[in-house]
Amino acid sequence: MKVLNFFALICLLSMALCISANAAEQATVKVYRCVDAKGKVSLQDAPCAKSSTQETREMLRPKDAPVVKKNTAIKSTPVAPVQPAAQAYVSMDPPPILYQCTNYEGKTRDSENYDPNPRCEPLWAQGYRMEYLPPEQRATCSWVQDSCVRYEGKALCDRWKEKQKQAKSDLRYAFSDTTAFRKSDLARITQIVRNSCE
Repeated sequence: MKVLNFFALICLLSMALCISANAAEQATVKVYRCVDAKGKVSLQDAPCAKSSTQETREMLRPKDAPVVKKNTAIKSTPVAPVQPAAQAYVSMDPPPILYQCTNYEGKTRDSENYDPNPRCEPLWAQGYRMEYLPPEQRATCSWVQDSCVRYEGKALCDRWKEKQKQAKSDLRYAFSDTTAFRKSDLARITQIVRNSCE
């Protein structure tokens, strides 16, 4: 009978040890949720300050991950360097041609076509003094044209962007009979800038 009691006592002790070990693994932690006067929320393992509102929660303590022993017997094999991926090349359409045309008075204008605007200007408009000309020449004119130079490279895109700004301004102050044209012109120039200059 005493042997049975001793055996039962051993079983009870081993069960108690197992239960205590399991309880140690499943230990709980008290977490404090603090809300200060400004509404800022913080979670901590210590009690909140007196000026904060406090709530507590019992949570299971997380288990640490098992330690993995490094196997030093495995030899590392060299890895070939990864080649960088080829960058995609986006080919943009070149912007349409623009010319800057300057008249004999020094005033400039842009033109999408080569347009020197040849015209017959009266001699007096070109600065000739009529009193020094023979009477038969005073009513005559002489042919003049503007000097047109093509925009190149970055200057071409910069000019299209300036034209886009001007088209926006023209649309903002357009009269009702020109609004449709101004909208269409702005859309056309915006598409050129987006496709060729951005």
